[in-house]
Amino acid sequence: MQSCNRCKRKFTFKQVLRSCFYGYKPIQCDRCDQIYDVTLGSRLRVSVTIAAAMFPAFYVYKGPIYGHVLIYLLILILVLPFLMRYKQRIEDGDI
Repeated sequence: MQSCNRCKRKFTFKQVLRSCFYGYKPIQCDRCDQIYDVTLGSRLRVSVTIAAAMFPAFYVYKGPIYGHVLIYLLILILVLPFLMRYKQRIEDGDI
């Protein structure tokens, strides 16, 4: 997982997951209060990963899919924070 550029503190799994599930909300470093925004590439990676994971569940498997969808969702929850990348927000005072 990514870490803060200023203080090198790693973002927590919970911070990144919360950011992803609440509409790509920015992350604020706990130690130095630097704000990080989600990159466009991360949003695209997450969208493609979700679509690719759901394809077999809905189009390949022809039985009851509830258990498979649950397994896919659990795997996605574990993988998504490692796909996310953040860029440091540039404030007026940082220039």
